[in-house]
Amino acid sequence: MSKSINLPPSVYTSRQVLDLGRELELLSENLQRRQIMTKLGVIQIDKDADKLSPDMLDFLQNMSMTNLVATDIQQLIITVKAASNWPLIRITLATQLQKPQKIELVQWFRANLSANLLFQFGCDPELIGGMIVRTPARQYDWSFHTRLLANAASLSPARLNETEPQEVVGGR
Repeated sequence: MSKSINLPPSVYTSRQVLDLGRELELLSENLQRRQIMTKLGVIQIDKDADKLSPDMLDFLQNMSMTNLVATDIQQLIITVKAASNWPLIRITLATQLQKPQKIELVQWFRANLSANLLFQFGCDPELIGGMIVRTPARQYDWSFHTRLLANAASLSPARLNETEPQEVVGGR
């Protein structure tokens, strides 16, 4: 098994990655007990699916794994623990996102920037719209709030009282 890991889009927070690591350690213990009791040292994903979390099922399916042996699980534990140290991208929006929307953003970031990213989503109604994206090194602010503040002069009372409409370029 290679040392690279490809997390499914549904697994995007450091907490989920740590939970995967713990669940893999429990799977390893259960596999060792099963091996001792039945001489069968394989976890069959389709037969044991009811014992696995939805994130673990997504993860194993994403890794194209249908049967797990002890060495696979030990390697997965190492790689999942390494993934918990991936860079964290913090995304703040004006409203709460539903899980499908979060997954879509995660897919975009992982496809266009790096597959090795973790995410934290937040909500700040003061943004009005848009988003703020914080990486470990930079912050990108595409919020409507910031744009309004940047154009505050155009919203001055004198400008708001003008009777002649101004031409809007690129508008309707």
